[in-house]
Amino acid sequence: MKAAVIGLGVEGKKALNSLLKHDWEVYATDLNVNISLDDLPISLAGVDISPQKDKISFIKDNLSIDLGFNNQEEIDLCDAVVLSPSIWGSKISEHYKNSHKLLCDVKTKHRDIFSIGVTGTNGKTTTVTMIKEILENAGKKVLVGGNAGGGFEGYYDLILEADNGDYDVLLVEVCDMTVGFCSYCFDFDLIALTNMGNDHMNVHGSMEGYKESLKGFFKDKTIFINENQEFKEEFKEV
Repeated sequence: MKAAVIGLGVEGKKALNSLLKHDWEVYATDLNVNISLDDLPISLAGVDISPQKDKISFIKDNLSIDLGFNNQEEIDLCDAVVLSPSIWGSKISEHYKNSHKLLCDVKTKHRDIFSIGVTGTNGKTTTVTMIKEILENAGKKVLVGGNAGGGFEGYYDLILEADNGDYDVLLVEVCDMTVGFCSYCFDFDLIALTNMGNDHMNVHGSMEGYKESLKGFFKDKTIFINENQEFKEEFKEV
């Protein structure tokens, strides 16, 4: 199968690596011609990636990359589309959501697994690790990952791994900046909120904006919050 990866930020590059690992053919594109490709699993020997160039294209084995532009015909030929969470909510994300070509709509086995999401400003990775150990000690087979900023292999790697494996629980670290994206891609049975801080106010706008995004994420879900958190009352009616 072939996937188009639109946006080569941290999550986009993680997705590209995961797709190649799972034997997909990949077309990747980013409008930023100066983006670093050093952490991709390919040799760029002989490829001219000069910052003076307005557009760059190259093909290496089962990977083709365009920088500085999108080849829409190439995207349309793909079986699935991978979007960077940073462009979730944009016109392009709505287009591919409506077309049902997003990878999470093409590969859906992950939605059949009991899923736990862990979000918040701090303490997510520690909480995920503790929950994983508890579940594994109870004899459960756990697939854990998510937020690339937390050191995991990205959200799309979970979708691909779930499609190939047999797991009892899907445990996802969710960055607070990607709750809308994760709410669509995953079907959480439980969601944990570790805490709320002032990080990422450039995205949320304010603490009230942060709370509203969480309320949307929590809607119709079972959530668990530390009893000592002063904000817990605000989410009781979600």
